Amino acid sequence: MAAEAQMERMEKELGRMRGGVRETVAEMEGREMSVNLEYEHLQTTAATLREDMHTEIERMLNEVIRFKIHVQGSLEMYEEFVSGEIEREVEEQQMRERNLLAAEEDAEGGVGAKMEIDEDGQGWNSDREEGDGDGSMSMEE
Repeated sequence: MAAEAQMERMEKELGRMRGGVRETVAEMEGREMSVNLEYEHLQTTAATLREDMHTEIERMLNEVIRFKIHVQGSLEMYEEFVSGEIEREVEEQQMRERNLLAAEEDAEGGVGAKMEIDEDGQGWNSDREEGDGDGSMSMEE
C-alpha cells in the first residue's frame, strides 16, 4: 500500500510536471512567434529607414550639384565681366597713349593740327574735315 500511494503521488507529480512542461512549451512557442514577428517588423523598419536615408542623401547630392553648377556659372560670368573690363581699360589706355603720341608728333612738327576722337575712339586730324582751305584750322574745341 505504501508503494501504491507513493506511485500515485509520483504519477500526480509527473502529471503536474507534464502539464507544466506543456505550458512552458506553449509559452516558448508564443515567445518564438512574437520574437519572429518583432524581427520581421525590425527588418521592414530598417529597410524603410535605409531607403529614406538613401533618398535624402540623393536629394542632398542633387542640391550640392545644383549649387556647384550655379557657383561655376556665376564665376564664369564674373570672369567674363572682369575680362571685358580689363580689355576696355587696356583699349582706353592704348587710346590715351596714341592720342598723347599724336599730340607730341603734332607739337614737334608744328603743324598745329588738332587731334580729335570720334565715337569709336579713333583719332583723326580735324584739319582734314575742317579748315578754311589753306590747310589751317581754328583751335576751337
